[in-house]
Amino acid sequence: MSDTADWPWSAPVAGAAVYRTSYVPKTLGEIKLNHNEAPDDLDADLKAEILLRLGQLPWHRYADPDASRTCEALARHTGHLRAGIAVGHGANELISRLMFAIAPATTVVLVDPDYYVHGRAALLAGHKLRRVALLRRDDKFILDIQGIIEAAGAGPALLILSQPNNPTGSLFDAVAVDQLLDQFPGAVVLDEAYAEFSGVTRQAELATRPNLAILRTMSKAFALAGARIGYLLASPEFVTNINKLQPPYPVSEWQGVAAEVVLAHPERAAQRVEAVRVERQRLQAGLRALGVETLDSYGNFVLAVLAQRRPAVLAALLQAELAVRDVGDLPGAAGCLRLSVGAPAANDRLLAALQAGLGG
Repeated sequence: MSDTADWPWSAPVAGAAVYRTSYVPKTLGEIKLNHNEAPDDLDADLKAEILLRLGQLPWHRYADPDASRTCEALARHTGHLRAGIAVGHGANELISRLMFAIAPATTVVLVDPDYYVHGRAALLAGHKLRRVALLRRDDKFILDIQGIIEAAGAGPALLILSQPNNPTGSLFDAVAVDQLLDQFPGAVVLDEAYAEFSGVTRQAELATRPNLAILRTMSKAFALAGARIGYLLASPEFVTNINKLQPPYPVSEWQGVAAEVVLAHPERAAQRVEAVRVERQRLQAGLRALGVETLDSYGNFVLAVLAQRRPAVLAALLQAELAVRDVGDLPGAAGCLRLSVGAPAANDRLLAALQAGLGG
């Protein structure tokens, strides 16, 4: 039997590192502020409704192969046509499906910094990756429109970027996004994982811009990170093409029921979003009072710019059993930590630990 090292692995897979997350198991006293999860668990009555419905299902039967009920629930929630919705095992699975659906060796343009899974998925699919640094202006990052267009070349190419950006929290200027949608030679995918917190979306333009697609998740505002439910909004033709790579049963019955129950109570997510916005503002004010630079954020997290103080602050946070995301190795985010907005008590503890780490 030959060694697996001799197997004909694809070049992108053979050269890639195994995916590693900074996940830290929840232990007594530890506060997780590193994955931009909801600060509170799903309401007990919604959990009970989900469990009741699951108990009434036949578990020995496969789920709906097309996730029709889940897509219909998403169509009611978003107002988007059912044929233009795809669902998957989290937005990450949809990102991967998208990368394998486009032609081999397509030019994929990304900005730096941005959500790292975009680049990883593009490389694993064997595409030509072009990165364009975001420009810093005053208290936010902005898009280098000319640089992005030039990186795409003659096209067709794919541009994918977070709106608002992760990890900076910046919301890109509407006019700049218009320019990209008008001029980019190919498809533009906006990862709107944090749209509920920013209140900004391009969904209304899907009907008139066939080159536009939008990614969303139920992990953040809907407190369903553990369920892993992502969805994509686009034209029916766009969805048909990426669904050619859809595995049978894209979501389980359990995932589908959880999504359907939670989507039937949108006011719960709206309350959670408002609470996060209030705490986000308080956390940013607290950071600035400590002399820590932080950009205005439109997500459920803030970027703390610590420069040379980053190692000492990170050590103090770990000592205080606070898990945060160290993004200092990302291009354009050197010396930075990304801090998820937690519950009020968690944010108080975070600010106290930050003060200690800064020598205050």
